[in-house]
Amino acid sequence: MKQLILDASVVSKWFIEEQYTNKALQIRNLYAQGKIDITLPVLILFELGNVLMRHPSITLEDSKKAFEGFLNLGIKLKSFVETEALAKTLETARRFNITFYDASYVTLSELQNAKFVTADKKLYEKIRNEIDVSLLTSIKIEDF
Repeated sequence: MKQLILDASVVSKWFIEEQYTNKALQIRNLYAQGKIDITLPVLILFELGNVLMRHPSITLEDSKKAFEGFLNLGIKLKSFVETEALAKTLETARRFNITFYDASYVTLSELQNAKFVTADKKLYEKIRNEIDVSLLTSIKIEDF
């Protein structure tokens, strides 16, 4: 089964209508159908919560429902409390000159030997030569 790591730029599209939301939803549907596996760093809870609370088109009630819907998907969350994982995340952040937040997704994809999917073009450009990463815009759902 194909293993994916998604960052908040992809997961947030499950709940907020944006460009390429359809592709993000197709990935979520593949997961719900048991065709792919998704693992995310625990950080996703805070990033998604922040997006849902701050987005001007979403009410507080809709934010709560969306967050509950995300939790109900049962996606595996990986803690980064292990010293080795944190050290690798720091190294990744420095190696690519990216935020520690972004590096947690990249590191998880390396640790899990999984494809990383992002909608963040700047992040993609920084890591694409060394990481198994796809830009959401170029994903072909039939490849899963």
